[in-house]
Amino acid sequence: MSKAKNAGNLFVVVAPSGAGKTTLVDALLKRESNIRLSPSYTTRAPREGEKDGVDYFFITRQQFERMIKAGEFLESSRTKHRTTTKNSSR
Repeated sequence: MSKAKNAGNLFVVVAPSGAGKTTLVDALLKRESNIRLSPSYTTRAPREGEKDGVDYFFITRQQFERMIKAGEFLESSRTKHRTTTKNSSR
């Protein structure tokens, strides 16, 4: 098995809404230049100030289901319809 050119560690930040995930991640990204954010995909509408491809990837439920069937996600939740793809880091 070969290693990817830029293999590293994957950290998943999980907490209830309003717990401070964005604050934590923003501070970490400012402090550590070698860390990249992988935005989640969601079927909900963007909130004020959110940008597609930056905060989340906003997609339809049909796109979400197609991507699940195609095996494009590392994990997914049909409860909140947010997930992380194998290739979405920035």
